[in-house]
Amino acid sequence: MINMHSEAIIKCMTVSDVIQSVKFLKGEEVSVRGGHNVAGTSLCDGYVIDLSSTKEIWVDKKNQIARAQAGVVWKELDRETQLFGLAISGGAISSTGIAGFTLGGGRGHTSRMYGLACDNV
Repeated sequence: MINMHSEAIIKCMTVSDVIQSVKFLKGEEVSVRGGHNVAGTSLCDGYVIDLSSTKEIWVDKKNQIARAQAGVVWKELDRETQLFGLAISGGAISSTGIAGFTLGGGRGHTSRMYGLACDNV
């Protein structure tokens, strides 16, 4: 369904990996992958920076704030925030990456009440 032939996929494990990849690929065609992407927009014929292994999540219950790396998917973020009685206006599909969903606007089940995911960043 998707006809892309990337030069290489760079699997980043740390923030340092991401920084080095971006510097190395300066001027090249680059796309970024986090969670699933049915439409194929996280791919290109150049290079793919794969963030799917960047999975750290920090929850600050006192201030009701959660921070997460780009490779986290909704089921992972929901699991961690729900331990603290918190919820995020997120995606309906548990395997969707939080970064792409949020950057794309982010319309989910609670959007009417709490706004889009991008409104809650």
